[in-house]
Amino acid sequence: MLILPMAVKGMVVHLQVSFKNVAAQKNFLIALNDEHYMGEFQVNRFQYFTTGITPSERKAMEKNLKIHPEILTEFLRQYMHTTQDKIYVTSRNYQEKDFCTRYQVPAPPKRGNIVLDKLYGKLLNDLRLNTNRYLDDSFLSFKSIGLQEKLSSDNASFIRDGVDVLEYFQQLNFDTLDESNHARIESAILARPKKFQKYYKEMAVENKQIYKQIYKLHQDVYDTTPTWPKLTEKQKIYMKKRQSEKDRAA
Repeated sequence: MLILPMAVKGMVVHLQVSFKNVAAQKNFLIALNDEHYMGEFQVNRFQYFTTGITPSERKAMEKNLKIHPEILTEFLRQYMHTTQDKIYVTSRNYQEKDFCTRYQVPAPPKRGNIVLDKLYGKLLNDLRLNTNRYLDDSFLSFKSIGLQEKLSSDNASFIRDGVDVLEYFQQLNFDTLDESNHARIESAILARPKKFQKYYKEMAVENKQIYKQIYKLHQDVYDTTPTWPKLTEKQKIYMKKRQSEKDRAA
């Protein structure tokens, strides 16, 4: 899962970020039973990965794609001839060697924008690296993909970049995790070093601050407010309880 942590009224809310309306074809048979097809990207007849790559080269490539997800976005944009082109992402093997899940994903952002290119690439990585059997959670920091800079009034193309972001966000889901997944994430974070726990809390606070910029821009452009995050009833009750405790303490 690609998870956006956000500090809301004294607690961290976990939002799962994903494409809307992604078509998944499960039990997709892999041609030639070749594991090199795992995680492949394809548009038209062009493929990102080839069967001639060595395991060590693939490992280095995967590491680079995690650090620079925008590479994937640019590759797909380069080989799209029309908006009708179909883009497929093949997941890791989740059942038997011969089968995988293949997803048909939306086209990348039309205009190059480093923030959206990184976000789109992260969403692609999330699809191809996660399976029913193996969850490789990753966390989204608005600051690390450069969103704070793009939404800054000091940015010369602030309005254009900001509107691009708002329009693209309409194509994504921002869903609060259910209680079991929320507990799983919390447990996984507590198992990590204290340094990461501190970084994670700072990320949640930064994401909330940047969300305020998104919120304001959304109001200015559309005269409405964003529809996310949508909180669960348990989260609303918890936050109300926390607020009451703060009021009594004051």
